[in-house]
Parts: sequence; C-alpha cells; structure tokens
Amino acid sequence: MVGHRRRRHLRTLALCLALAACASAPPRAPKSATYLRAVEARVEAASDTTRFVLRHNPATCDCPPYEVKLGEVWQRVELVGVDEDDATLQALDVAVSQAPDAEVVIEGHLDSELATCGLGTLYVSLVPTAFVGEPSLAAPPSSD
Repeated sequence: MVGHRRRRHLRTLALCLALAACASAPPRAPKSATYLRAVEARVEAASDTTRFVLRHNPATCDCPPYEVKLGEVWQRVELVGVDEDDATLQALDVAVSQAPDAEVVIEGHLDSELATCGLGTLYVSLVPTAFVGEPSLAAPPSSD
C-alpha cells in the first residue's frame, strides 16, 4: 500500500513540475533550424490542400489544443479567422465532446505564418471554412 501511495505521489509531483515548467517558461525560438525547415516544408507541401485531418490533443502548456496531419506528421495548429460562435468551430466542439480521441476532417486553408508556443514548439494556423466529419465518413483529405 505504501508503494502505491509513493508512486501516485511521484506521478503527481512529476505532473506538477511539468505544468510549472510550461507555465513559467516564455515561448522560445524554435528548437533548431532543421525543425523549422521541416515544418515549413510540410506547410508548403500542403499549401493547395483544402481538407485537413485534425485531432484534439490538449497540451500541458500554452500550445493550441489541436493538431493537424501534414503528410505523416501531426503538427500543432491554431484555428484562426473565425469567431467562437462560427458553425465550423461549434461542430468541431460537439464532435470533440462526443468523442475526444476522434480524428475529424475540416475544410479550410493553411496560413504560411508559423508561431511558437510552449518550449519552442512550432504551430501552424488554419482558417477553417467547414466541418466535414470523421475521416471514415468523409472523403479523404485532398489537394483540391
């Protein structure tokens, strides 16, 4: 019983330390020039794409709570250019509340600007225009 309490205490302590590190650390420059070039290349490759797969994956720091699949990589993404009462965001919120681990398809376009959050994590900006649904129910993302 004591071992279980100690492990739980250590897990709680580790989580608190991780949260404190994210909360107290100001955003920094991207981790490396190679990382920056890789993200820029993914954004450039997806510049003509109009459908994107998103997943809700909240961070423990100030990074956006969503990720977008660019190629084979999940990239942090901020949804921009729409109000909180936008139908696309409302549909996304409903989908996430019903199935938090689900992947969904959003129509929109990527902004070429990159920003940093957390400890130098890069994120992209996506202007959503329509909520399509779950990938299994929708046509696969395309480069329309």
